[in-house]
Amino acid sequence: MNYVAKKSSMLALGVASLAVTLSGLSGCTGYSSWPPIDEEKESFTQINYLPAPTIVGDALAMAVLRYPPVANPQRGVFYDGPIAVSLPEGATYETYGVITRRVGANAQPTTASNTELPTYYVGRVWLRATVAEVDIFVPAPRFGETGAQRHQKITVFFAGGTQPWRITAQRAHPVGLYPTPTRTMMPQWGGGPSNTW
Repeated sequence: MNYVAKKSSMLALGVASLAVTLSGLSGCTGYSSWPPIDEEKESFTQINYLPAPTIVGDALAMAVLRYPPVANPQRGVFYDGPIAVSLPEGATYETYGVITRRVGANAQPTTASNTELPTYYVGRVWLRATVAEVDIFVPAPRFGETGAQRHQKITVFFAGGTQPWRITAQRAHPVGLYPTPTRTMMPQWGGGPSNTW
């Protein structure tokens, strides 16, 4: 094999291996929406598949840190009281475990016994290849009557996909402008192997 043929062969091999590598990386991204927005397009709409638990957990952690459920938050003081987390319909027992642990030790899954706790709701989860958005509804006690829970929608923006996901921005919407999602309960453990809760 002459020099030119050998170089061409090596170049073709390099291009093929790069294509395989990139196709493997793109498998971690893709197209996903919750709630589903296009019935014609096939997509993952389950919050249980990666990278959704990672993104949602980080969005919730940021929301609890920036928007604590107290009427007069003090700058530099981290809220460590108990909170409840309500995930979209279809979230499994294991997914609740993964996400609430990512939020912090004070986070609990929504159950029938903690309805009085300040609750953070996950609304829309939107994933498109290397960008993502998550809507978190945070308690806004300073805008409601005593004892009443009003919520404010916070949209958290991410970049990542082929690199680790990271928060790039967040947007606070007016309190009460969007309806709070329905409170869902953590399902019972299915009895299979679990090391997530």
